[in-house]
Amino acid sequence: MREKLLVCPSTDPIKKESENFKNELKRYVKEISDCGAGYIHCDIMDGKFVPRKTFDASDVAYIKSITTTPLDCHLMTIFSKNEIIDFISAGANIITLHIENFVKNGKLKTFKLKRMINLIHKNKRFVGISIKPKTEINLILKIIKKIDLILIMSVEPGKSGQKFIENSFEKIKKINEIKNKNKLDFLIEVDGGITPEIAGELKRLGVDMVVSGNYIFSAENKKEIIEKFS
Repeated sequence: MREKLLVCPSTDPIKKESENFKNELKRYVKEISDCGAGYIHCDIMDGKFVPRKTFDASDVAYIKSITTTPLDCHLMTIFSKNEIIDFISAGANIITLHIENFVKNGKLKTFKLKRMINLIHKNKRFVGISIKPKTEINLILKIIKKIDLILIMSVEPGKSGQKFIENSFEKIKKINEIKNKNKLDFLIEVDGGITPEIAGELKRLGVDMVVSGNYIFSAENKKEIIEKFS
């Protein structure tokens, strides 16, 4: 079991349409960085893969300019090679792609996914693969040795404030078993509806990183909450 979880506060609660967007973002990023965030989880939504539209690469570049905390960029987007290059240039440390973008008729388009993985690794960034709650684990087995992180969505992506989906525990358990059986060293990250109590169970199951949005954002004492999560 990991000694401490890496806690990754999400940028999701900061709304880009806000009049004071940059000031709010700067204040929040500074606060969570000072409070011991392991990563800043940048939720990137394009309004196509999921209904909402949020940050883009220029916002990630701005965050990079105001903090030394590494950036974990979760692309909930229908992306292109050029978009990935934009996030590499913006300073993302981890770039996480949704495997569902590479599935057709229930089969993984392995060649296309491997090209994206190689592009990210060539630029000395870490590669994450995210799976939605209803996505089967077996889809990632062909590329599991090539990635640095698996992000398990414990809510449906694109909407904040949802409850943790209980059967996520079983999926996490299976992924950790695959990891240990094959002596792999990718990180396991979980995102969605996580409370400090749930985080404790996730740590017991072998999770390395947890993402939290509103729970940390709305807390008066963010340092205390981050410590409770870890």
